[in-house]
Amino acid sequence: EENYQNSNLSLETLCDHLHMSTAYFSTVFKKEEGESYISYLTGVRMKKAAELLETTDEKTYVIAAKVGYDEPNYFSYVFKKHFGVGIAQYLNTIRIQNACTMMEQGFSSVGDIAFRCGYSDAQYFSKVFKRRMSISPREYMASVKTEAASK
Repeated sequence: EENYQNSNLSLETLCDHLHMSTAYFSTVFKKEEGESYISYLTGVRMKKAAELLETTDEKTYVIAAKVGYDEPNYFSYVFKKHFGVGIAQYLNTIRIQNACTMMEQGFSSVGDIAFRCGYSDAQYFSKVFKRRMSISPREYMASVKTEAASK
């Protein structure tokens, strides 16, 4: 796991380093880990990519390089294949979930919530929120307050 960011970390390179045949290594690896080496490496890289997307403002191509992909378009393809959604949709989903949590915790400024969730434009945030949640951020906050008052 510690060398996942090395874009040259192929099965062949690893086996050359270990002085093992690729067939033998693949058989042993799959038996021990329950998945192929490439699937395992991809999973490690995607987990780290998701973590970086959620916790930094770095560009996709920077994150791609940090997790071992020299080609950003290929990284985007693998990301979508792995998670079932593209990077932009993934980010918006995470950001809207974070916004809901903030509203449930009592944050009341839509602009402040938008900014804290990675949106530079509160109107765009409201549009994305409404598209995802089927209600506006203000309506969501009102429903949270109503629900809390009824408890």
